[in-house]
Amino acid sequence: MSTPEGKIRLNKYLALAGLGGRNATTMMIKSGAVEVNGEKVLLPYHEVSPKDRVTYNGKPVTTIKKEAYVVINKSSKSPVFETEGSKRPSLQFLAKRWCNDTLRPLGNPDDVTSGLVIMTSDEKLVEKIAKAGHQIKMVFEVTLSQPLTQEDLLRLLNQTVRPGVRIMGISHINKEDKVKVGMEMLGGSYGDVFKLFDSVGYNLLKVDCTFLGGITKKDLKRGWGRLLTEKEIVFIKHFS
Repeated sequence: MSTPEGKIRLNKYLALAGLGGRNATTMMIKSGAVEVNGEKVLLPYHEVSPKDRVTYNGKPVTTIKKEAYVVINKSSKSPVFETEGSKRPSLQFLAKRWCNDTLRPLGNPDDVTSGLVIMTSDEKLVEKIAKAGHQIKMVFEVTLSQPLTQEDLLRLLNQTVRPGVRIMGISHINKEDKVKVGMEMLGGSYGDVFKLFDSVGYNLLKVDCTFLGGITKKDLKRGWGRLLTEKEIVFIKHFS
């Protein structure tokens, strides 16, 4: 178990570095083959921090970094990044409840969007999702400044936002006033929603992501989040 200062037991440190399980690394330590900052350590429960220099048989040992993946149900008033003078906590700040690293969002959401956002330390995944053409499905509830006509709805279905982005479906949520629209998209990002409706002359009052790569807002209140499960991480990576 890690301490508040970020220290962990030496046998766990060696295990995280891929040198073996807890029992195997405990035997390594007791054999006298492990040194911390140039001094031999024989206690498996000796605590080390990221600043300590650990060696095994004279060779440096570094832990394998485990990437963090957090999904947050974003409020439209919460900024994505930390900025001075903001009255609402940013997604980066909220994500620190689960990870001390500075996390970045997938899909480049802006401050006015709301709903599901995945924050991660996985830089490679962030770069892959930034490019059009991935196979991650996103569903949005969009509120327009004016009713969407049937003619424009059909135009939207045939619009090309950018190569690699596919609009899978658009329909009215409220058939009475027709200002609320549901939209399914594959291979795109939050910004593509704005570009799509702007291309036919509509302003967006609200863009809320309700489904993201198999993840829904179930049991997630506004401003709340959680770590992704291993299954969800595998799914996101597979379709990115």
